[in-house]
Amino acid sequence: MQRSPRQRRRSHPNVPRGPSLSAWLAVGFAAGCATHAPSLDAPARTPPAPGELRIELVFGAGADLDLYVTDPAQETVYFANTPSRAGGGRLEADLLCETGMREPRVETVVFENAPLGRYRVGVDHAASCKGAGGAAEAFVVVVEFGGFRSGGLRSGELRREVRAEVPRGRFLPQVLELDLPRGQR
Repeated sequence: MQRSPRQRRRSHPNVPRGPSLSAWLAVGFAAGCATHAPSLDAPARTPPAPGELRIELVFGAGADLDLYVTDPAQETVYFANTPSRAGGGRLEADLLCETGMREPRVETVVFENAPLGRYRVGVDHAASCKGAGGAAEAFVVVVEFGGFRSGGLRSGELRREVRAEVPRGRFLPQVLELDLPRGQR
């Protein structure tokens, strides 16, 4: 596992620099007790338009998770690179701990006219939010492709979902990988 890219980029006054004794106690207490599990289902949306690729990261209020999507041109769309130059992918929102504690929290990257080729999706656990003491945060990545404008896959035919968790302070560079096959347009 890799260290979080965001840990080198920024620090926020509300994010502790290291675990305090109370945080370690909270982890130990939470491990032995049942806790509230957020509903990690993406909110209902209209299906993607033909040619559109949508990648959603769904997570609870306990952490600041970040979505990273590398397109076929090897350019990564994330909070510090949106929109991408080559593929036109854009991050719709970067949800920080201060953004609010409503669940589920969703970060979305959209390619309106997705280039064909290989995409790689990564998730970063940038910080635990105030009051959260978990060592890992559960998440769901949902990928939907609206199909090709002519021939090939039909709208709604491509949908993938991965459920996992990311340890605090870690970056998972490849949670999911997919190909939009060349020669299908």
